[in-house]
Amino acid sequence: MSVGDEIRDSAIRHRVYSLRYAKSTYRKHSKLVDQAVADLIMKITARSPGDNSFTARRLNAMLENIKATSSTLYKGLYDGVKDDLKELAEYESRMIPAMIEDAYPIKLELAAIPASQIHAAAMSRPFQGKILRDWFRDQEYGVRSAFQAATRLGYTQGESIPQIVSRLRGVGDMTQRQVEAVVRTAVSHTSQTAMTKLSEANSDIIKEEEWVSTLDGSTTAICRALDGKRFAIGSGPQIPQHFNERSMRVPSPEPWATLYGDASENTRLDSRPYVADKRRVKDIPKSERGSII
Repeated sequence: MSVGDEIRDSAIRHRVYSLRYAKSTYRKHSKLVDQAVADLIMKITARSPGDNSFTARRLNAMLENIKATSSTLYKGLYDGVKDDLKELAEYESRMIPAMIEDAYPIKLELAAIPASQIHAAAMSRPFQGKILRDWFRDQEYGVRSAFQAATRLGYTQGESIPQIVSRLRGVGDMTQRQVEAVVRTAVSHTSQTAMTKLSEANSDIIKEEEWVSTLDGSTTAICRALDGKRFAIGSGPQIPQHFNERSMRVPSPEPWATLYGDASENTRLDSRPYVADKRRVKDIPKSERGSII
């Protein structure tokens, strides 16, 4: 197996981890959405126990509650996800260089990228046109408007409190899907940022990146078409191409022969070839030792 194949296989195994991390990160923060919806429902039902009517006064009070609750929700989401991405950046700063270095037979010293740089780049570089802060800010506005619209509609149509609560739960489900998409994509974006920063810092060794897609029934047409293609560092389509992106651009270092002349890629352990020789060193003539030790 060539160095490039080893790096690609390691990157795919690593991608499985990052997808699991994205899922667990979303599940942790989804509880904030559940709590926010529960708080709104509690406020709309607790104002007049046993009374299923909805007055204009209660409507205005509810609209203010929605505004305050959505603001608190998205501040908590942004702060929490930001901290999780910082933790991810620290992990990636160690694992991605090791993934490449371990593929080479001899010690390869790559220029390290501090986790702080990876995190800062991930937070400042847009994905799907916006940085993470702006995605959550726009979601806050959209969700607040959706909750308020559902409440107003219930009021104007003369619906009972239980009917309005049902509407709010529907908006809550929509909010969960939106939050999940942003969180999963932000994790993919951070992982890819770590790979790209490493490639940029080691341009003497890494000249290209290979697009590796997850090929299954959920793969988009664009990712299926890009799978296996190579691009110069900083050029070509970037990750992510869409929300819930699972593809990656894997660093593709120079071939072994380019870096180390004519040495075999199967060389291991300080460039010494492995030879199945049962003799002890002292029993091997000095004239033979150079070729097998």
